[in-house]
Amino acid sequence: MSEDYQSKLDKVCRQVEDGDLSIEEGMRQSNALTAKMATETATEQVTEQFQSTLQEREAQDLQQQFLDDHPDFKGLKDSGKLNPYKEQYGGLHDDFSAYFAYKAEHPVAEEEESPGAEVEQTSKPQTPLSDNEVEASMLAAMKGAGER
Repeated sequence: MSEDYQSKLDKVCRQVEDGDLSIEEGMRQSNALTAKMATETATEQVTEQFQSTLQEREAQDLQQQFLDDHPDFKGLKDSGKLNPYKEQYGGLHDDFSAYFAYKAEHPVAEEEESPGAEVEQTSKPQTPLSDNEVEASMLAAMKGAGER
């Protein structure tokens, strides 16, 4: 509260006791101070409640925007894949920062890794590969992995 109502009420009481104010005038001033104090208190409570509601709505909007921008988040969270990241640094990661740590280590889109996702196969061999072809393919893959 911006005003010190108790000290003002105490002053009114002293003035009544000292005879500087009539009892009637003291009651009038006391009631006016009490009403003003109650109004200010109620206004502060409503303002705090309103600000809290706005903050909650803003947080919900931010969370919804995050979920819209990262549709794989819920699946990763529910699968438990984020738990190692949350535990790795002694609880410093929450679900959201663990998600970004996971994505940094797994840049492939989660949708492509999930069961049932359609994968288009190109250049699928029609016949089994010979041993030489398998060896050449493995060497090419190893060489490609080494260049990253």
